[in-house]
Parts: sequence; structure tokens; C-alpha cells
Amino acid sequence: MERSDGTGQAPRTAILVILAVPLAALTDEARGHLAEVVDRIEARLKAEASPALTERLLAGTFLLLGLRYLPPEIPERLRRNKLVEESSTYQMVRQIGRIEGVRHTLLRQGSHKFGQPEDPATQSRIDSITDIEQLDALIDRIPFVSSWADLLSEV
Repeated sequence: MERSDGTGQAPRTAILVILAVPLAALTDEARGHLAEVVDRIEARLKAEASPALTERLLAGTFLLLGLRYLPPEIPERLRRNKLVEESSTYQMVRQIGRIEGVRHTLLRQGSHKFGQPEDPATQSRIDSITDIEQLDALIDRIPFVSSWADLLSEV
């Protein structure tokens, strides 16, 4: 995408068009043909953008697909993009998943010992904890306390 004036810079409109290419995967026409659409997106990006920009736009395509498609519908090759794993959005989603997983373990282990939390305030307090270390510390305390109230007394 070199300009005819020899500056080596692509015309602004060409850059904007390339940046919009991943949006093709979100159209109604793409549904049912997603793998083929992703193939065409990837081929066009490789033909018209630098390798670095192509990788970034493919990572963006993967994230956009999550807005419209279920995980099994998204082509596997897009899931293996290293830039996706390095993105702050991906890291935030992973952190939320870890918090939910540790919170689930806390509720499961606590329920084995104390029964299900009956007080909505107990569930609300547990749901409000977003620090994994604090949740882990609560799990570690379960054998040494006798109720949800005792467990959460230091929260």
C-alpha cells in the first residue's frame, strides 16, 4: 500500500478500509459461512497490510467474533493468536474467570461445612469480594470456623 508520491505511506482511506475488514465477520451474510469469511478476511489482510498489522487485526477479529458467535463457531486458528492472550481485555476476562472460580470453590466448600448461605447478605458479601488472595484466605479458614458468619467476620 505505497503512495504514488514515494513517501511509503498508505493513503488514509486505504488504511481505514483495512481497519474495517474484520467487521465483515459480524454481518448477517457471514453467519453460516464464518470459516470462509475469516479465510477471506485473513487473505485480504495479508495482501494489503503489514504482517504486524495483520496479526493485530486478526486478534481484533477474534475478540469481535465473541460478541456475536458462540465459542464452537469461532475458527480455532483465531483462538491461538498470541496478541489476544497479551491484550488487556483478555487479561481482564481471565481475571474475572479466576475470581468466579475461586468464589465458586469458597461457596462449594463452605456449603459442605455450613450448608448453603441462607442469608442474602452472606451471598452478597461473598459476591462483593474481588481479591483472589482474600477469597483463598477464606477457603483456608473454613476448617477452623463454625459458620458463614464466623468465616466472614474479618471481611
